[in-house]
Amino acid sequence: MEIDPLSPRAGKGLAEHYFLARQYDEAIKQYDKTRELFPNYPLINPGPSYERKGLYDTAIAEYLETEARWGMRAESIVMLRQAYADRGWRGYWEKRLELVKAEGSRKPVKPTFIAWLYTELGDKDQAIEWLQRALKEHDMTLVELSVSPVWDSLRSDPRFVDLVRRIGLVS
Repeated sequence: MEIDPLSPRAGKGLAEHYFLARQYDEAIKQYDKTRELFPNYPLINPGPSYERKGLYDTAIAEYLETEARWGMRAESIVMLRQAYADRGWRGYWEKRLELVKAEGSRKPVKPTFIAWLYTELGDKDQAIEWLQRALKEHDMTLVELSVSPVWDSLRSDPRFVDLVRRIGLVS
């Protein structure tokens, strides 16, 4: 940020740093600053930070806004919004997983993304199975496994501990 304070990547990177450090208020502030400068930058997503604060309505709004910036079809966004309105948090994630599986028949989807969706649904078995697939595919996003709050609900599972060890993130 000192070298290039107007870089969207640097702003997003600092926000991610705060998120990984579980400083969600700071992450949100940094995402907002970066979004103010670069409103269409697709990597800005404070949704997970709002989620960790228990602000689910705001988290969903942020997730949907991010999906729109990434080019998700308007009808899919409507379906996700409706799933949340009808069935709440779980309904949103069930619909999101359904859409990703349908998308996966047309183009590759990162196994870590599918693992994250199963984590959101509380399905530890499926989440870990997909993380193991990610390891087989050498998915680089696994480097955050030992620090990202996204995986906190899996940390006590011996299979997760073993996976983190096999990746080499813990000595």
